[in-house]
Amino acid sequence: MKTAAELGLPADFDFTDPELYGNRMPHEEFATLRREAPVWWNPQPRTVGGFTDDGYWVISKHHDVREVSLRTDIFSSGRKGAIPRLEDHISPEEFQATLSVLINKDA
Repeated sequence: MKTAAELGLPADFDFTDPELYGNRMPHEEFATLRREAPVWWNPQPRTVGGFTDDGYWVISKHHDVREVSLRTDIFSSGRKGAIPRLEDHISPEEFQATLSVLINKDA
């Protein structure tokens, strides 16, 4: 798996960063991923985005996104939801409440 630096992205690049989308859409970065690493692990500190893991997978090709969306037998939004970033210090109770939102329900 290529690192952000190997892809020409800043080392701390994060596709879920609200500031990024406040300034621009990351079209060039998505194009790079589609070309170089269509399925890419985006590392993220455990203190960012409301999740206690080390990052998330970025799926950058339409065909692959469609496949993931349709294959609820393999990929599920039931465990962590489909919302890519929450408040950094969301409580476990608040997180559980997000799972009742329609977008976080599988087929």
